Amino acid sequence: MQREVEKRGQRAYLLPSDEISNTRLTSLLSGDAHFCIGDERVVVDEISTIWWRRPSLAQTVLQERHGDVQDDYINSNSKVTLRSTLVNHFNGRWISAPDATERASDKLFQLRCASQCGLRVPDTLISCDPVAVQRFYDFHDRNVIVKAPHNTGRRFLATREFHVEDVTNEQLAVVPSMYQERIPGTRHLRVNCFGTDIRTASIDTEELDWRPNINVPVTPYNLGPDVQKQLLLLLETLGLAMGIMDLKITPDGELVWFEVNPQGQFLFLEPLTHQGLLDLFTTFLLSE
Repeated sequence: MQREVEKRGQRAYLLPSDEISNTRLTSLLSGDAHFCIGDERVVVDEISTIWWRRPSLAQTVLQERHGDVQDDYINSNSKVTLRSTLVNHFNGRWISAPDATERASDKLFQLRCASQCGLRVPDTLISCDPVAVQRFYDFHDRNVIVKAPHNTGRRFLATREFHVEDVTNEQLAVVPSMYQERIPGTRHLRVNCFGTDIRTASIDTEELDWRPNINVPVTPYNLGPDVQKQLLLLLETLGLAMGIMDLKITPDGELVWFEVNPQGQFLFLEPLTHQGLLDLFTTFLLSE
């Protein structure tokens, strides 16, 4: 993305959020804030646009172990200082604003907003109560999937079928999990929303979760204008400038909305669908 922006004659800085110690990040209450990329000093209030992507990575300085308490201190203060410095000194355009990004990452909140925007969403339970889980499981005739309400990023957790008889009540009670009715079908939709520009890919697979294997048919897909309006309304409701959404089409042709990732991956689709996503997103970044 940096190369594409600079090909168009604009300067782009990549601020490595996992290497804050190398950026000489500085914020002066009575003055400006700046960071350094190599020998170049970048003043925050002179930046026009910030793409707020992956700001909370663990610091690479921790490759030399300091101990758990010190590691936590370094990570948490680097994360907080980066966000605070940019939020308090930056006056340009966010893609997307940190508060909106964090709020929209709440899976229950985004499901509720999607439903309010007229989208069909799966019946959902988040619980660590074995009785509630069993009741939900029985209500949906054992057709239930399970996934994490929040992924840590340390390990890939695929969505999978849930069978209550395979786990104990003690295991169910350890941590809340997200349970949803299992939506049938083999056509998954990856919808890339860059502002008002929407590009959709159809991923055809028998797998419940397509992410571990994309060596399957992946083709461009045209969403109808009514659905696009609903998705744009959802972005507006969530306060997001962009969003990468996952949906599914049932065998009966019903469209079911699953989730939005405020900063989801999309460039992996570039060589598969030839939709010009790199060019589209660059144009979106540079638009005012």
